Amino acid sequence: MARTVDQERRAALLSAVADAFVAAGTDRASLRDLAPEVGASARMLMHHFGSRDELVAMALEVARDRQLAAAEQAIVPGPDAVAVLHATWGWFMRPDTRQYFALFTDVAARERGEPGPERRFTARLGADWQPIFEAVFGADERFARNSSTLALLVVGVLRGMALDLTSGSDTDDHRRAFATLIELIASGGSEE
Repeated sequence: MARTVDQERRAALLSAVADAFVAAGTDRASLRDLAPEVGASARMLMHHFGSRDELVAMALEVARDRQLAAAEQAIVPGPDAVAVLHATWGWFMRPDTRQYFALFTDVAARERGEPGPERRFTARLGADWQPIFEAVFGADERFARNSSTLALLVVGVLRGMALDLTSGSDTDDHRRAFATLIELIASGGSEE
């Protein structure tokens, strides 16, 4: 007879694994290495999640949900999309935010060699963020008509910068580049 799974304990373990991944990536995702860090045994993790792959996938979902919830609180559409973009850069560069981008940039890079159905996060990196920035541009009448295109542009630039920043590139150069992008968007929005 199979033991029942304590759902509260399972949720706590999942949260702890997500925390560990955000802090240090998925490199140490073996159950043996991960178990002591989250206050469990490898056997307990198997009991609660069935497999290492299932645990990793579920923990990444928790981290993704957290990141998107934080983004939705930090990137609030308003009548001035340019001001929202400036505030977005400040949020994007916070150490806690950058940890999430580093994690998901790493996951996406690893998934590139996998067949389509196994690519759980790569396609979502754009799809998750597109609606957030479409709402930002849609709320500003200067940009509403092109909200989808501008959102795609900003998401693409931020994805590229996230990849660059995980390799230790100069953040001042990135700040200047994003400020230039904002200026270009602003000047294009005023030309009718």
